[in-house]
Amino acid sequence: MPGGDCHLVVFGIPAARAPVWHLRKLAGGEIAAAYLESFERVWESATPVPEG
Repeated sequence: MPGGDCHLVVFGIPAARAPVWHLRKLAGGEIAAAYLESFERVWESATPVPEG
């Protein structure tokens, strides 16, 4: 996973006020992989929102 901004959901705080993290994968690091795996699980189970 290349470096990139990550907008985290914080319960009770509007998205516009939630923190943004800049994640960078380092050799041997696990946090970036954990977020990537989490995103992939959510994406695989997602369904499109009907328009209109």
